[in-house]
Amino acid sequence: MSIYGYTRVSSTEQAEEGLSLGAQEDTINRYCQMRWDCNADNVFVEAGVSAFKRDLAERKVGRRLLSTIKRGDKLVVYRLDRVFRILIDGLATITDLTQKGIEIHAANEGGNSMDISTSTGWSFLVVRLMMAEFESRQTSERTKLGMRKARSEGRAISSQANYGYRIEGSFEVENPEEIRVLQIMRELKLSGLGSTAIALRLNQLGFRNRMGGLWTKQTVSPKVKNCD
Repeated sequence: MSIYGYTRVSSTEQAEEGLSLGAQEDTINRYCQMRWDCNADNVFVEAGVSAFKRDLAERKVGRRLLSTIKRGDKLVVYRLDRVFRILIDGLATITDLTQKGIEIHAANEGGNSMDISTSTGWSFLVVRLMMAEFESRQTSERTKLGMRKARSEGRAISSQANYGYRIEGSFEVENPEEIRVLQIMRELKLSGLGSTAIALRLNQLGFRNRMGGLWTKQTVSPKVKNCD
């Protein structure tokens, strides 16, 4: 029996509080320690991929996970929406895995661990998958409304969005996850830290830059230069 973890962020979720790849893995391993007194044997990391646009089996790392995990194994995720953002994909995949004797555990659903190998866990699963897809569709609708508004006002954007924003179609819309990282940077700057110390702190917290790499003095400095 092996215990596998799976973490995921989309390209715009790198900085969302609690959702960094490092934070997800830490939570998964804490759950494994609590349940089985060990860490996960292997954690599959999927960075820069949307679960709303691609089913698990269509993602590179997701495919590798599905081809690796076998009967008697356990899969632990931070939250169900890290794996699925489409109800049908979630139900079909989880049904297939559980029929193969694979247990699936969500370590941080509302602050509580959830074992969806139980009937109670399964019922909650359906509700959470519905909510995950609803949230994604709602975000998509808000983005489209923002794009239409920007278009009606004649506001176009360049091909490269400034940090704190993302490209949607031909327009620039606010990226709440990157905005959150900018807020953390500014708070650290106002507390007296320099760019090098801020970069170190962000990396320690598990945050990564837009390209998935470590923060450095050079990448932090332009974003905090007007915070004094």
